Amino acid sequence: MLESPALASAPATLVGLDRDALESASIGEIVDRCGHPSAVSLDELPLLPRVASEILMLARNPDADLARMAALLHHDMVLAGHVLRIANSPAYLPRTPIISLQQAITRLGLSTLTEISLAASMQSGIFKVPGRESLLAALWQESLATAAWAREVARHLRSNAETAFLAGLLHAIGKPLLLVRIARFESELAPRPTDHTLTCALDQLYIEWGLALAGHWRLPEEVVGAIEHHLEPEPDATSLLPAIIGLSRRLMLAPAADAGADDAEHRAETSHDLIAEELCRTCLNLYPEDLDAIAQRRGAVAEQVAALAL
Repeated sequence: MLESPALASAPATLVGLDRDALESASIGEIVDRCGHPSAVSLDELPLLPRVASEILMLARNPDADLARMAALLHHDMVLAGHVLRIANSPAYLPRTPIISLQQAITRLGLSTLTEISLAASMQSGIFKVPGRESLLAALWQESLATAAWAREVARHLRSNAETAFLAGLLHAIGKPLLLVRIARFESELAPRPTDHTLTCALDQLYIEWGLALAGHWRLPEEVVGAIEHHLEPEPDATSLLPAIIGLSRRLMLAPAADAGADDAEHRAETSHDLIAEELCRTCLNLYPEDLDAIAQRRGAVAEQVAALAL
């Protein structure tokens, strides 16, 4: 482990300690100070952005149409700008440049517009953590990748791809929430926690905090279930969504192929992930060749994530 600048400047009595023990103690202190969300007032939890709330309502309304989405986008020009940029990215392959919001609305369709708008609105400032912007960006990158993989897995299963994308996007929503909470007392910690230390602390806490925020935001029950159970999906669960998110996380964490690597070699590497194979076999009724086929979409997923990241 590389020595952090904070550790290098720590008192001499700390420098002599085993670094793993020091990091473990720091993680424990962060976890303790964050506490449990049951002890937190609802006033301390952020509100779901208005535009995101309206998009979610549209997504759950079977009678929603492009006209209503168009009206929403025309009232939020920042979001409209993001939609235009993403619509012109390689991930969406426009035959000719899309120069107007109306063109984007017509060509992309309601489902894709909903995904783009949700991804953009969730990244656009609801969580602000000065000094930890790179860590926050990395967390959103993981969530976007999980969402994009979840869409691919759901399509392969002929399941609801839009709900899978939403669950992937929000499955770790507790992490940015916790970063904001930690920022309130981080200056009191010595040495200053590294991004790795914070990540380890977030991994211990994010599900319970994510569930608290999901309740506060009144997210769909199926999405709440994915937040709660994606680390340990149940084989006989009524919803496939936790297992879809669990598999999507494994695909997101799989290493990218080397520049000279054979595609088949990389697919085999992904398929040999024992956790992914177990999820496919016990929860999703997918065969190794199904996992291979999904893994072949890595290039398309990477393009989508690059397009959606703000």
